[in-house]
Amino acid sequence: FYLASFCYNLLGQYDQAAAILERGIRRNDKMPNLATYKRLADYYSKSGRRGDAINVYNTALQMDPRDAEARTNLGWLLFLDGQVEEAIAHTRRVLQGGSPAAHAMFNLGLFHLSRGEVEQAKTAYARAVEQFGAALGEQIGAVHNLKNLANKGIQVEAAGGILKVHWGR
Repeated sequence: FYLASFCYNLLGQYDQAAAILERGIRRNDKMPNLATYKRLADYYSKSGRRGDAINVYNTALQMDPRDAEARTNLGWLLFLDGQVEEAIAHTRRVLQGGSPAAHAMFNLGLFHLSRGEVEQAKTAYARAVEQFGAALGEQIGAVHNLKNLANKGIQVEAAGGILKVHWGR
């Protein structure tokens, strides 16, 4: 099941990948582990099934509430779903866990900015760039996400200021 679902994933056929993994989970009660649930949530997310992905990440977090990857991804999906307060709460929990989490740090800035909390956003971005560097921020999508927010007409001036300060744009 793992291999077949992985192959469909590589082909960009995420619904098929998820369906195969779901069948594997139903057929083998030993199969559902944290990694399996995170993979299934990823397939759901890639196929546009955000609600299913959120539910599966919540299941994964019941298995291990400290899993930073699952919690960061859940925060991102909640943000996309308009549940910004919950997204911020999950992201802060990741950051309080003590492990370095670049995605979570940059996401926190974006989440705050989307709510008009400009000073919190500036602080979050400054900390993220200081800890992880501007190059990594760009590599993981921070610049793209800021531009996307501004293109939607949300905090255009503040987003532009953050981009200029940290990425010279």
